[in-house]
Amino acid sequence: AGGLTRTFSGAWSSFKPATGTGGEPAPLMLSVLTSDGVSSTFVPVVMADGSVWTVENVSLGDGDGVALATITATDSDGQKTVVSRSFRIDGAPPVLTLTLDGSEFPGSAPGDSPPAGADPVLFARALAIRASVADGALGAPQTTILTLDGAPYAAGTSIAAEGQHLVVAIVTDCAGHTASAHAFFAI
Repeated sequence: AGGLTRTFSGAWSSFKPATGTGGEPAPLMLSVLTSDGVSSTFVPVVMADGSVWTVENVSLGDGDGVALATITATDSDGQKTVVSRSFRIDGAPPVLTLTLDGSEFPGSAPGDSPPAGADPVLFARALAIRASVADGALGAPQTTILTLDGAPYAAGTSIAAEGQHLVVAIVTDCAGHTASAHAFFAI
């Protein structure tokens, strides 16, 4: 599967490690529950000295959520030691919405520019545009960069100059996913 992949490794020691033969369990097992809810189990590669293990290319999932990795070490007597770690997965880009008076800006759309030949939305008053960002339940707050006609724009600042204007908003989440939206309008 795709998504975020990781290499898991660690050090371990046992006076009586299981061998994985003759009815004994494998000495180490890595179990992963991806952010998409898919379970996988891996038998780690144990280095020649027997103290270091590794599993490469383990998918943690594609969707927003939490993945859980659990390593289980078992000795020849069946005694187990279990260690788990969770990972927050941000698999989707943020959703960026331009707003006017608390509602979605009329005619705003994804991307950083209107299509060729687009007509601006007409207004007969000053406007103050804001941006709203949603990035799932586990998303961290992001900083949105706004421009008005190519120059920096502070959200909520009144725009009263007559003529055509383009407001562009761009946001990048903690996983590096970027979203943009624009509003093409005339006053």
